[in-house]
Parts: sequence; C-alpha cells; structure tokens
Amino acid sequence: MKRLKSELEKHEYAKLDNMMWILRKNHECLSKYEKEQLSLLYKHSPKLKEAHAHALKLTNIFNTHQNRKSAFTKIGPPLTSM
Repeated sequence: MKRLKSELEKHEYAKLDNMMWILRKNHECLSKYEKEQLSLLYKHSPKLKEAHAHALKLTNIFNTHQNRKSAFTKIGPPLTSM
C-alpha cells in the first residue's frame, strides 16, 4: 500500500481506502462495493492479487484441519518452494 500511495495520484489512492480490512475479510462476506474496490486494487498490484490468493488457499487448508501430507499436496509446488 505504501508503494501505491507514492505511485498513484491522491484521488486514485483515495478509492483504495480501508483495503486492509477488505483483504482480511472472507471473500463471501464482501459487499459488491468492496469486491469492486478489491478488483481495483488487484488492477494496480497483480502481485498482491497472487499473494492474497495464496493466503486464502492457506487459510482454507488450515480451517479444514488437513494432516501435513495432504496439506502439502494441496499447497502445491509454488508455495512449497518459498
């Protein structure tokens, strides 16, 4: 968000207000407006979109109480090499 604040114009950055709370919410609980804001953020930061997708994937694995082997299988190669 710091990078975006320095790169974007003030009026464009203002559209990304409260994004930290939106990123923490469960995607199913987001309103239509919040989903639009999230899409705008992803447009400005594709790497954040990828990181957020990985975070949601890990949260899902954690919440389903997987054993270690099946969790690593679900994570897949991109995250196991990190």
